[in-house]
Amino acid sequence: SVPQEAAKTSTAQTQDTDVSDKMIVKQKTTRLKVDDVKESVSEVENLANKYRGDVIYSVISNEQSGLVYPQQLEQGTFPSAPSITEAKGQPLTATVIVKIPYKAYGSFLKDLDKKGEVDYEIESTENVTEQYIDLEARIRNLKREEQRYLEFLDAADAIDEMLKVEAEVSRVRGQIEQLQAQADYLKKSASLSTVTVQLYEAGTIVRPEGTSWGFIDAITQAVRNFVTVVNWLIMLLGAFLPLVLIALIAIWVIRLLWHRKFGRKKS
Repeated sequence: SVPQEAAKTSTAQTQDTDVSDKMIVKQKTTRLKVDDVKESVSEVENLANKYRGDVIYSVISNEQSGLVYPQQLEQGTFPSAPSITEAKGQPLTATVIVKIPYKAYGSFLKDLDKKGEVDYEIESTENVTEQYIDLEARIRNLKREEQRYLEFLDAADAIDEMLKVEAEVSRVRGQIEQLQAQADYLKKSASLSTVTVQLYEAGTIVRPEGTSWGFIDAITQAVRNFVTVVNWLIMLLGAFLPLVLIALIAIWVIRLLWHRKFGRKKS
């Protein structure tokens, strides 16, 4: 059958493909202490242009906002830029995300380290060579399968038979486009490395990513505890209020009867 032949062809092609040119996806985050954040942002952008890279995200914030840690890089979505308070002498921070051609990755980082004092850096690499080869093999097999269906379509006479073959052609075409998109994404990711540059001026308190000083959390927890106590008091008051009202009414009735009975005797 066609699927079985495609599977055999895929295995053979995967084994025969030359894997000497590895596809490596690289991402790095580096943090630099600089004298002037705004000037350093311009220098990073110029450095990216020098190595034919692209700045895909850039933001400058004040000390109150802290460093911006972009999220969901794969989807290309980033946090909105915070407002900057222009106060004299107030330290600034910045985040610049750059896409650099793979071959220029090392040279770009070497020049970048000269722009300030590096105090933090982390790098991740992923070899996607086999994944890309497998996708390419599956795409080739699906294209052969599509060609077979097109030949069947040309030879078909009955309308119902033609509709069935067209449905199969559409299904195979959809799979080809989906796999091709994945392959293109891997190829692009391997050809362009992602570098996240975080800049801050001397005097800025830099909080490591994913950590908390605890002071704000302590205040928040104290407020929550206070609100919880008040809620419990309100609940207790609501539960005992009917009993208190009944007791007050009973005391008022007893005092009224007491005055009527013993008040007459005194008179």
